[in-house]
Amino acid sequence: MATPRMSEKACHVAFALSTLLDCNVLTYDYSGYGISTGRPSETNVYADIEAVYEMLLKKYQLKPDQIILIGQSLGTAPTVHLAVLHSEVKGVILISAIMSLGKVVCPKRKCFCCDFFKSVSRAKDVETKTLLIHGKEDQLVGIGHSIELFRLLKNTTEPAWVEGADHNNIYEFSEVWLRIMKFTYELFPDLYKKSPEFESHKMALLRNKEAKATKKQSAAPTGKSKKGKTKSSLKNMHPSASAMYSDNYVSSIARSSNLPSTSVV
Repeated sequence: MATPRMSEKACHVAFALSTLLDCNVLTYDYSGYGISTGRPSETNVYADIEAVYEMLLKKYQLKPDQIILIGQSLGTAPTVHLAVLHSEVKGVILISAIMSLGKVVCPKRKCFCCDFFKSVSRAKDVETKTLLIHGKEDQLVGIGHSIELFRLLKNTTEPAWVEGADHNNIYEFSEVWLRIMKFTYELFPDLYKKSPEFESHKMALLRNKEAKATKKQSAAPTGKSKKGKTKSSLKNMHPSASAMYSDNYVSSIARSSNLPSTSVV
């Protein structure tokens, strides 16, 4: 998963992915970020992900059809870049994707004399099966970015437009994890159909999703604040969020050791 910096939250997301999918997850810092040396630039960002991919093939001896590429936000641009170069990878997941950096900064402009990370002009060249996930309440990168990329991509699966999710809390929704698990199962059915842990994780997430729906229906407004806004007794957080990011919860999930390695970049 491409992230500008390996924050604590990013580490939790990577570990949750590894646990739920029983796979290896490789993350990295872009040039000039985190502990990586060098200078941050579009060229270097693309070179970084190409170097990581080569390392998976040469150092870890993985095959392209064992690899799923995942990118979020700005990280979807290098993910698209690599997917264009290597159509042999098994799958691609784009979360809160951007059409281009210019479209994020100036969403109403139709023409840019200078633009960067232009996934919108490369999406048509991606041949690998691609899943798009985007929060409907995303105010930083509007869902229109993913909708347009979905239109341009020629090999997509059913997307996940997540009700109530914004740019920063999207991993707090069970729908996201369930859709990623379903997509992975579609790509590797022979691996996961024999995994009781995979089915157990899926059922737990479904219960969390149902619990949220039940609480939302039963929650009643408790009154109005001084500013006139209705207050609710239900916190605006998915019930599974605290569990998903809890080390006690994640570490308690038994890892299966009988599945061949699959890597997520």
